Amino acid sequence: AAWLKEHQSVARSRALAKELPKVSDEKWRFTDISPLYRTSLSCPDPEGVVDQSVLKAFYIPEATQTAVLINGVYASELSPGSTGAGVKVLNLERALKDPKLSELIREKIADRDNEELGIFNDINNALFADILIVEVGPNTDSGDVIHILNVSSGKSSFNHPRVLVVAREGSRGTIIEDYIGVGGNG
Repeated sequence: AAWLKEHQSVARSRALAKELPKVSDEKWRFTDISPLYRTSLSCPDPEGVVDQSVLKAFYIPEATQTAVLINGVYASELSPGSTGAGVKVLNLERALKDPKLSELIREKIADRDNEELGIFNDINNALFADILIVEVGPNTDSGDVIHILNVSSGKSSFNHPRVLVVAREGSRGTIIEDYIGVGGNG
């Protein structure tokens, strides 16, 4: 969507105009991120290949649906299970085809587009490749356990996973989110 490309372009410009925080900055005085300055990070391939047999060790048996994101991109082929009635799990591309969800995504992204949140928010806004949307319909108590497994592949890589949970009025459910690295030191 054109609005999304524009949003990411503005965020990229803001990020490039800022400096990374230091412990001398009041908000960061207790957080030493100097090791980050000495690390050469790379963007992993968003289509990164991860063997499903490796992922099986991280699946939660109680989950009715496992949504796998590889380097921030939803991988439906690696996402076992299915959700019950009233629960949808979809990626950004599919969600943008639904006018109501598209408008909601636009609103939520605008909410996160806040200069006060700093450079890391701007970097995330500029570089995310996909959004996982979990929508639970109104008055739905499905008993589903949705496991979101964020996988980073590659050595010294970084990615920007995004998850939007849309819980309609009167809905209930359980979401468990994990982060793992494979194929390097993630």
